[in-house]
Amino acid sequence: MLAFCGIDCSNCPVYRATMTNDEILKRETAEKWGREFGFVLEKSEMTCTGCRSEILFKLCFDCPFKECCSKKGIDNCGQCAEYPCQTLEKFLRPIPEARANLDEIHRKFHGGTL
Repeated sequence: MLAFCGIDCSNCPVYRATMTNDEILKRETAEKWGREFGFVLEKSEMTCTGCRSEILFKLCFDCPFKECCSKKGIDNCGQCAEYPCQTLEKFLRPIPEARANLDEIHRKFHGGTL
């Protein structure tokens, strides 16, 4: 299950914690991400069943990638002819595995190299 931004949901600790009802992983992830990204996150906010569902992680409510992909009628940013946009470039810097996922999709849809 790939998010609009290229994150593999099965590797996301918030998604995994939700699907397995792992309260310890929720707490640990809230603490870790709070330190790393400077957010105040509560364990209770660490819930997500994927970006195509109704239950989203707090920071994904206003996802610009979901909105853009929906407007363009594409499944993820890698399918976009304008890939990668400036907003996505900044977002993907600390997430190289998501970038690799989208690069591969982009090559399949648009051929060639980036």
